Amino acid sequence: MKITRNILFIFLFLAFLKFSTNLVHADNECTQACAASYEACIANAADNYEICLEYADLNFNNCVLQAESHYDACMDLCNTYPQWTACPSGCRDQLLQEGGECLDSLSAAHANCSNTQATANNYCAGTYSACVGNCPQP
Repeated sequence: MKITRNILFIFLFLAFLKFSTNLVHADNECTQACAASYEACIANAADNYEICLEYADLNFNNCVLQAESHYDACMDLCNTYPQWTACPSGCRDQLLQEGGECLDSLSAAHANCSNTQATANNYCAGTYSACVGNCPQP
């Protein structure tokens, strides 16, 4: 009788061990899925950040080209009308002002990209926490 009881105890212990191992395994699968989703979210945020920076740089380059074009047009006017009072210092001043505005716009665009990425990263972290919070507990 004692042997039967010990065998029954061992059987119940093994059944419990198998059951608890399955719960942990399910939890690992769930948290792994949450982690994979988080990593994809972070990668997407990083890709979007790089795209944002590329657009900011492209807009900056276009702005500089436009400022240079204005400078060239101003200098052409100086060549055509040498008596024009803006020649050449006024053309240079205009180029410096427009160039400064281009730099200000670039700085603001980069800050916007950084803020957007931080918001996206926070969203990813919040989504991950919610996902893990919904995983089965062992």
